[in-house]
Amino acid sequence: MSDCCDNNNITQIIGKEGPQGTQGVKGDQGDSTYQVWIDEGNVGTEQDFLDTLVGPTGTAGTDGEDGWSPILAIESDGERRVQKVTGWTGGTGTPPASDVYIGITGFVPDIASATDIRGAVGASGSVPLGTIVLVDTTAFVFFITDTGLGIASSAWEDYAICDGRNGTEDLRAHNVYQIDYTYSGETGHAVNTRFDAIGKTEGELEVQLAPANIPEHQHEGDGHDSTLSIESGGEHGHTWTNDVPMKDVGGKDAPLGFLNDLSEDGISTNIDPTSGGHTHSTTDFAGLTGKGSGLSSNPTTFDILNPMVVLAYVKKII
Repeated sequence: MSDCCDNNNITQIIGKEGPQGTQGVKGDQGDSTYQVWIDEGNVGTEQDFLDTLVGPTGTAGTDGEDGWSPILAIESDGERRVQKVTGWTGGTGTPPASDVYIGITGFVPDIASATDIRGAVGASGSVPLGTIVLVDTTAFVFFITDTGLGIASSAWEDYAICDGRNGTEDLRAHNVYQIDYTYSGETGHAVNTRFDAIGKTEGELEVQLAPANIPEHQHEGDGHDSTLSIESGGEHGHTWTNDVPMKDVGGKDAPLGFLNDLSEDGISTNIDPTSGGHTHSTTDFAGLTGKGSGLSSNPTTFDILNPMVVLAYVKKII
């Protein structure tokens, strides 16, 4: 073998790379997998072919352990509210670690990395104009009594004390009653006209009974008659003041009914003097009184206030 063909010198007969040749003619499109399946002697639709690609159902796997569910607690971190896993329940085997917090990507060890679940503060609800509410001392300090208005920039700036000013009803020292009315279809309810309109006022804290307010009644003593005697003779007279109507009363020597001429207006009447010793018999029964009879003046007033607690009514005016 000549030196030119020695394996050690074979590189000497490989020439330089030539230019790229002309692109060959595009070949025919190949058959689809379904067509190949048909060409192999199978019969059926494309779906039948696809169904042949699904293998048989495998054997059921072994049941895994029951999973654990976290027991969550809400903790405060300043204005933030976060969730903390305080324990686990419902699972089998060893539970995951507790005393961790929930962050964006999962469990985190510290509260600062936990996700704030507290949303933004919502808009304040609207209280309808004319709403009247009761407030206690902690709210009443936000009102100026000289003007009756709530303090500006406070939660009560749109309210006023119900004292008759600023378009409010004067509810000072007043009980408030529900309006009495009937509605369409209601039966069996008679409206109390004392309470049939909003804004009506009535009543007093103290009352004074007039004679006509006192029920008719009688006063009786111990049930014994009594005798009045004049030991010595002499001229004298009798004066009667008709505060209480007397019944069937007279001197023994006087005809019955001698008081018939007495007025019932409390006028003093003098009976003509008589002389000589004599007696007077009285019956221990003073007659009937009440319904305006037998009283010369009204009793004193008295308090009718029920046990109570004092609060303040305020009204939404803006």
